[in-house]
Amino acid sequence: MRILNVGITPDIPDREAKYIRLTNGFAVVNAIMLLLFIPNFVPYLPSSRYVILNLTVFPILWLFCLYLNLRRAYLASKLYLAYSCLVSVSLNALQMGRDSNNHWILLLLIPGAFHIFPPRHLKYILLISASAVGAILGLELYLAGRPPVVEAPAEFFAEARLQSLVFLCGLFFVITLFNYRALNAAQDLAEAEHEKSEQLLLNVLPESVAKRLKESRSIIADRTEAATVLFADVVGFTALSQAMTAEQVVRLLNDLFVEFDHLSKKHGLEKIKTIGDAYMVVGGLPKPLLNHCARVAVFALELQEMLKHRHQPEARNLQVRIGIHTGPMVAGVIGESKFLYDLWGDTVNTASRMESHGEPGKIQVTREVREVLKDDFEFSTGRDVEIKGKGLMQVFFLVGHSGADTVRAAS
Repeated sequence: MRILNVGITPDIPDREAKYIRLTNGFAVVNAIMLLLFIPNFVPYLPSSRYVILNLTVFPILWLFCLYLNLRRAYLASKLYLAYSCLVSVSLNALQMGRDSNNHWILLLLIPGAFHIFPPRHLKYILLISASAVGAILGLELYLAGRPPVVEAPAEFFAEARLQSLVFLCGLFFVITLFNYRALNAAQDLAEAEHEKSEQLLLNVLPESVAKRLKESRSIIADRTEAATVLFADVVGFTALSQAMTAEQVVRLLNDLFVEFDHLSKKHGLEKIKTIGDAYMVVGGLPKPLLNHCARVAVFALELQEMLKHRHQPEARNLQVRIGIHTGPMVAGVIGESKFLYDLWGDTVNTASRMESHGEPGKIQVTREVREVLKDDFEFSTGRDVEIKGKGLMQVFFLVGHSGADTVRAAS
């Protein structure tokens, strides 16, 4: 890895560093491959002396690629490697003759160029590819009918032809394997990133709304005549947070709302948003929901019980003030860069007023909610309260449910 990373500095992006590593890798591998061929030619000295010289000198010259990368002459290093390989193979082919098939190794320059040059250097890739094809055709025509310079028996040239074929197939396999692994790694990364983006989108929007948003860029807006909204405010949290560090504040609020989220999912409700230390949830949107008002009521009761049994010392005195209302409303997605699924209408405003005009540790509901749930839930005696923006309203406190069957039905 130290050799492969020659010339790579911390400021170079990984995408660019990949091409530098491949250049260094090809230079070193080619040098090793050529040196391994030298023993085959030693028995045929002195006629094989130029081939041996070629096999000795070019591996040393290819190490100059590492020096060019070290000096940040990255383009020069790539061009030097490509054309020195072309010259080396061509010289070997001239020495060994046409029957050795040595010149066909130049075909590897084409995929090699695509590996060491980034896409913006396409002109160099095409230039090297054209040079390789031109050299192959030129050598094929020039060597036709000419005897090899190396004087050796026919068995030697048969072996040389086999070695050229093995070399060609071996490097082709290595390049193909590299492409295969790189492609699969890229696909795995793309799938992982897609899954991550999908999960992030689902963390922002309901699943059905996210699907509609991906399928169409048109405005998403729905109206329903029957849904139930709940607002819950953690009473005393603002004062408590004054004596806590920022990390403790965020951790405590996150722990609370994560449990709220689990409860909302348990009852099939849709979390809309958090506003400071307040929590908003709806039943019946974005999809119609059977018994949505009962589900929200059970959610509210379990929310209170959950707060009573928290183990953190700082959370033991916390209470939640809850308001619920049911009725028609409009839901939709707003924003372009930061999507928000939100609710509008008098039902939403009334639920918010139920919470803000309620009492800590209690669940205040409207007469409409009581009328829907009166057979299965227990309520306090109604009282008239002046509600901001609404005037005098009859409101009730939800105090419990009639039995376990109600909880199961709502869940």
